[in-house]
Amino acid sequence: MDLIQKTGKIGVKNAVLLDLESGYLNSQNTNIVLDKELINQIKFVKEGHFTETGGNPTLKLIGEIEGVIPTEVITTTTSARRLKAIEPEDIIRSFLKNEDTDSPIEYIKVAFNCSSGFQPIYYFIDIANIEVKTVISRITEKGRQSQTIRIIKERLEGRREKYKELRDTGSDAYKGKRKYLDIWKNFKISEVEFDKLENLELSWLLNAFYSISNEFLIQNQSRLKQELLRMFDLFFYKASGNIGGDFRRIVCRLDEVIYFDKLL
Repeated sequence: MDLIQKTGKIGVKNAVLLDLESGYLNSQNTNIVLDKELINQIKFVKEGHFTETGGNPTLKLIGEIEGVIPTEVITTTTSARRLKAIEPEDIIRSFLKNEDTDSPIEYIKVAFNCSSGFQPIYYFIDIANIEVKTVISRITEKGRQSQTIRIIKERLEGRREKYKELRDTGSDAYKGKRKYLDIWKNFKISEVEFDKLENLELSWLLNAFYSISNEFLIQNQSRLKQELLRMFDLFFYKASGNIGGDFRRIVCRLDEVIYFDKLL
């Protein structure tokens, strides 16, 4: 009865039955035979990809079938699976953990509503396989106005957290940044006891990140992400004001260096 009710809601023409034992995918017009080994490998929801580009959401299932004409099996559904609520800190954690999220568009939407426009956004644009100009056009079309939206739009249009050469001025600021730059490059930054540092020291620590070359960031992105994730979980997830803002900016710098040229 439950199956009949669901079929009634979807519509008989849109319903397809898959016999997991025989491998037959039955529709009104045709039968498609799937190899049994393929059936065991398919994870229909997890491996599917929901899209929201016009019309009803679709679940797209793609598999390589030997001996059968290659095809894409597409089923339409009236509603997509809802994810758990995404919090602003989830955006940073997902980026630093390299999570292959099923709904990168949702993370981008949450970024638009954060209190800060400095969120790692290119990572999610890359996963979503969309163009930067598409995100910009959607912002423009909706006519939304906020400080966060303005900053994100500026960043998407070319604003960068750029490399800054560390020059020896002999000042305390130079000495502090020099010390922390060496710690960054030796991947020992998370060993620092952040809660015992004054704001000025924390600022030197974070700003030293700008003096790491783009090449070093790209070559060591995995280790640096691990360091930043430890830092975030130990201290910076609760940091506010300039210190919290500085941390988000260096995360954005890493995001931009890794993905911006790739998305051009």
